Parts: sequence; structure tokens; C-alpha cells
Amino acid sequence: MKGRLRLDIQGLRAIAVLSVVIFHIQPKALPGGYLGVDIFFVISGYLIIGQLWRALSRNSFSFTAFYSSRFKRLLPAYIAVAAVTSILSYIYLLPGEYANYSYSLVASLLYSSNFWFYSQSGYFSSALEFAPLLHTWSLSVEEQFYIVFPIFLMLLTKMNLRIAAIVASLILLGVASFLLSEWLLYKDSALSFFASPTRFWQFISGGLLVITGVKCYSTWKANLIVSLSLACMAICFVSYNKYTLFPGINALPITLATVGIIYAHVKGGFLHAVLANRVCQFIGNISYSLYLWHWPVIVFFKLQFLDHYTYTDMAVVFTVSLVLAIGTYYFIEVPFRKVNISNYQKRYLAGSALISAILAIFILLSIPIQNAPFPKKTMYLEHVSNTPMNNAREGVCFLSSAFNDVTFFDKQQCLTTRDNAYNILLIGDSHAGHWYSALASQLPANYTISQITASGCKTVLPLKGAERCTKLLQWAINDVIPTRRFDEIIMASRWQLNDLTNVRPFIDHIKPYTDLVTVIGPVVEYRYSLPWLMAKFPEEDIKYFSNFNRQAEVNSALQILVGSKGERFYPVLYKMCIASDTCLHYVDDTPIQFDYGHLTQQGAEYLLTDIWLK
Repeated sequence: MKGRLRLDIQGLRAIAVLSVVIFHIQPKALPGGYLGVDIFFVISGYLIIGQLWRALSRNSFSFTAFYSSRFKRLLPAYIAVAAVTSILSYIYLLPGEYANYSYSLVASLLYSSNFWFYSQSGYFSSALEFAPLLHTWSLSVEEQFYIVFPIFLMLLTKMNLRIAAIVASLILLGVASFLLSEWLLYKDSALSFFASPTRFWQFISGGLLVITGVKCYSTWKANLIVSLSLACMAICFVSYNKYTLFPGINALPITLATVGIIYAHVKGGFLHAVLANRVCQFIGNISYSLYLWHWPVIVFFKLQFLDHYTYTDMAVVFTVSLVLAIGTYYFIEVPFRKVNISNYQKRYLAGSALISAILAIFILLSIPIQNAPFPKKTMYLEHVSNTPMNNAREGVCFLSSAFNDVTFFDKQQCLTTRDNAYNILLIGDSHAGHWYSALASQLPANYTISQITASGCKTVLPLKGAERCTKLLQWAINDVIPTRRFDEIIMASRWQLNDLTNVRPFIDHIKPYTDLVTVIGPVVEYRYSLPWLMAKFPEEDIKYFSNFNRQAEVNSALQILVGSKGERFYPVLYKMCIASDTCLHYVDDTPIQFDYGHLTQQGAEYLLTDIWLK
């Protein structure tokens, strides 16, 4: 097939890369656009297994030649992108972020970034929103496929098996890979997404077309298959989203659609024109460089402008990515592809591997000293941003998603009451948990504080949220509160307007069992971590990232609701912020919050000084 470029496959490459780029620029525009990566997997399987099969059939396969061609095809463009990305990362990222970037760079150079990003979080997690090399996970999956399959296929051919037996072996391996993907999806969905063994079946599905030699000789069948396949792709692009369980069985439609188009191989007519037009061919040619550039451009553009991300900005991001891709294709990809290294393949392969190894070692050695050039204030703010909730007794009296089983809740330690004391119960979600330590430190000796808190578990009726929420709060309101005499019950949650109609039923349920119900109002929240914003922007600009107006609306409505029947309400919002453009960011040189909204110890203590018991 060398020298005979399949125009329909180039068209598929264009569809694949554009879908991914559009999804990353604006997910709402194409919520299933990430499926473009799966199209690439099938194409790679068809082309690479085809290349291997033809070479093995002629007894001309050479590991050195194969890997040299792969390095020549992939490495030069990637090194260029990585070099620019590294410079920009040092400018834009915080010390810890830059260290994580360095680790991801090492992982990508060693073609293992899929497992690195799996160890950090899931692909769709906001924690990786600003990871410049996140997209390299798919390149690592492909490279791992390039490592495994030449060996596997060579072993099969060396056994002198018939083609039918080889096909059967590949089908068996593909089925095993698919079943692993589906099984792991319900055990560890992130691992199922990132791991190469759960993706191999997609590569194999493309490769089987070559080994079996199946072809579509009917024009009308070819047109029908391509029509249905393109329609299937379009439906998947708009109906899938980041919440769709994937890969597993949900990856079958996009995989089969890609296989169908490759199998049909339309050579004329309207559908051929759809895939083979000049625009698609051009985008297909630059698809690798466009894929390499688009995500770093998006990341650094967002880091520069954050919420100022308009449709015009999206167009700029796409244009910049396209220009960089064109330049990389013509000035790096094409020249390196034309270099004849047939007489120097071993040297080229060894040199490429050596360069990657040296770069990886250099980066690893430099990580311990990377923090040195950063200002102390920046390093301190990032440290605060990475600090877990201060003294909320996580895993004991505060259940997060990491302690999802209610058995972690220590009933004896968390429920502390005494005779002849003023006994208080703090109940709610993480926005209740962040008050505990400050309350405990400020209450007089004749007071006790009990705690029943869990992340995402709002004090509303009917109960809602994760199982840990419903079980814990059901136990609290039915077994604890009616049987233990609390002088005061303090409710706090991450209040939203749509919660308020369900707050009154909760208050009415617990009110007969206590002398006083106290509701703590909402705190101001930010669209990003407050210390992170403080490290990157002047203080006067931070107001643009707050939701003060929305929280003020919630605060007013909640205050009216709580005050209607005599409960106490503490409007902490107005101690934090005088107005929408004047909010407190520091308390004694410590940020008042350590993330988007949760209070630091100092912040919580400060807010309680004026409003707590007097």
C-alpha cells in the first residue's frame, strides 16, 4: 500500500482530529467529540498491522526499520511542541503544577503518559483542566500498541499457522481486550479509559481488515455502509458526553463505523467527495500536528484569560492551533519524513531513544530544584491551595468520597455530650465540616460539639445525594437527634436556590428535639481556587471570578425562610464581603479559603468571632 494514499482514510483523520479539537475548545458544541481518538485507534490498527503483515509475509520485517520509521514519523514534531510547551509551562504554571507537568513530560517521552494521567485523576476531571500534555495519553496508547503487536504478530507467523488460525488468535485477543474494557469500566472507569490493553481491540478491528483481505466490491453496498457509518458517527458525537460510560460496549458504534468506512473504500460519487475533498485531505495531512498543538494552545489561552473565553476567543484558539500545525507539518514533519535513513537506521533509532532518555533523566533530576526560582509568596499560596480541609476530622466525623462507607464514621468520637453542659450538634456537608475546628477552638469549657458531616450531604428533606449521605443523615435524624438531647443544632451546607424549599422540612423535623436551630448562611465562592487566583492575578481582579451576587440572593432567601419561625441565622457572607467588589481574601496573611469556597482554620475562626455566642 505504500505510495497509494487512501483518500477516504485521510478524510477519516480529518473527522477524527476536528471532532477532538471542537470538543476541547467547546465541549457543549460537540459533547461526544472525544470519540475522535477512537477513530484514530482503528485507523492506526489498519495501517500499522497492515504494514507489519505485508513485511512479515515477505520475510522482510525488521524491528529496527519499523521503530526507526515510527520515531521519524512521531518524535520530531512532538519534541518541537514539548519544547514550546515547557517554556510556556514555566511562565504560566505554579511550582507544584510545573513539577507535575515535568513528570507528565517524562512520562510522555517514555510513552507512558496514559498511566501517569490515570494516577492523577480521570480524563474529564477538572483537576487536569490545565495539564498541557493531557492529550498525549492517546499517543502513549498507540506507542504501547506499536511495542506489543510486532512481537505478537511475528510470533504468530513464526509458528507457521494458517491465516485462519492467525485471524482466530487476533479475534480471541480482541474479544479478551473488549471484555476487559467492559468489566473494568465498572471497577475502575478511569483505568478502563486510559489503559492500552482495554483499547487493543479497537486496533485489532482495523487490522483484521488487512489480514482477512475482505473487500467490498459492490458500489451500492459501499455507499450504504459509508452513509450508515457517517450517520452513526454523527449520532455518537452529539449523543455521547463526558458522563457516558466509556469505553466498553459504548465504544462499539464508533469503532464499527470506522471499520465500515475503511472496509467500504468508496472511490467515487458524493460520499467519496465528502471524505476526499481538498479541505478534508489538507486537515488529514496535518492531523497529527494539529492534535499535538491544539490542547496546549487551549490550556495556555485559558490560563491567560480564564473566564474571558468568548466565541471569538475560541475562533482565535482554533486559528492559532491551525497555523502552528501547518508550520510544524511543512517545516518539521515533511522534511523528516523525506530523510532517507535506510543506511543509518540503527544509528537513528539509537539516537532517538538516547535523546528521549537524556531528556527524561534531565527533567527528573531537575524536578527537586524547580521550585527555587518561584517567589515564596507564590509557593505559599499554592501550598495553601493544596492543603486538605483543616481539622475537619476527615474519615472519622467527616466522610468524603474517599471514605464512602458509613462504617468509617466513628459514632463514639463524633458524638460528645455531657450532663450540665451546653451540647451542640454540627450537621451538614463539607460546608459544615469546615466550621468544626474553629467552633471547637472557640467554645467555652462548658460546651460540647458533636459532628455529623459528609461531603455533598445537604441538610434537606427529602434526603438526597450519595449513599453515604442518605444513610448517615437518616441515622442522624431518626436515631441520634431524637435520643440525645442537643441544646443547639447547627446546620450548614453549600446552599443553592433550588435547595431552599427542602430546608424547612428538615428544620421542622429536628426542631422538636432541640432548644435552638441555627443555620449558617453561604460563603462567597469562586470559579477557581482562591489561593490559585491570588497567585496569578492582582487582588482587584479576583472579584471577576466570584459568585457574590448569586450567593447574596441565596443568603437573603435563606434568611427570610429561617427567620419565619424563630430559628437563628448567621449571614457570614456579609462579614466576608462588603459588596460584590470588596471581599476579604486574607486573614492575618493567611488566605480565608483554601479552594473555591472552603474556609481555612484562620478564616473560619475570624468569621466566628463576631457572630458566635456572646
